[in-house]
Amino acid sequence: MKAFLIFLVAPLFVALPTLACKDDTKVKWKNGEFTLSCAFLTNNPAKKAQRTNNWCDKKVKDIKTKENFVVKKKCKKACKNCGSDDGGNGNDCTDNPHYTFGTYTYEGKRITRTCHWISSVDEIAKQRRNNWCNRVMNGVKVKKECPATCFVCKGPEVDSPVMTE
Repeated sequence: MKAFLIFLVAPLFVALPTLACKDDTKVKWKNGEFTLSCAFLTNNPAKKAQRTNNWCDKKVKDIKTKENFVVKKKCKKACKNCGSDDGGNGNDCTDNPHYTFGTYTYEGKRITRTCHWISSVDEIAKQRRNNWCNRVMNGVKVKKECPATCFVCKGPEVDSPVMTE
């Protein structure tokens, strides 16, 4: 019963501080002939890690304002640079709502696996966590894109149980 309560209450403590953590949707910068934005960093799950590693610490110039800035200061969510809600570890502890890792057919319906899918059926959520959170899908471990669902969050308010490999 205690584990079930932690499962229900932990997301409340973890999700509340992250509401203010978002990317600046107006900022854009150039890379040669290409115009880039915060969305570019995360819109392709297979390239997200490479793009954030390449860009988050770079200083660039906003096309419109001509202001120089470090990408992670304007792309806080994409670069996992959300301040106090991450315990200083760079993990804002919110599941990526755009991350998918495969599809399957069940009773004639096409089902897309998402972070929410892992925990959507209480009776098998633990089994799904054990089966999926440590797998590499689309070039990244599922638990990296689904930290809240996979219980890998550690923050100032709550320490969630860590899944073992």
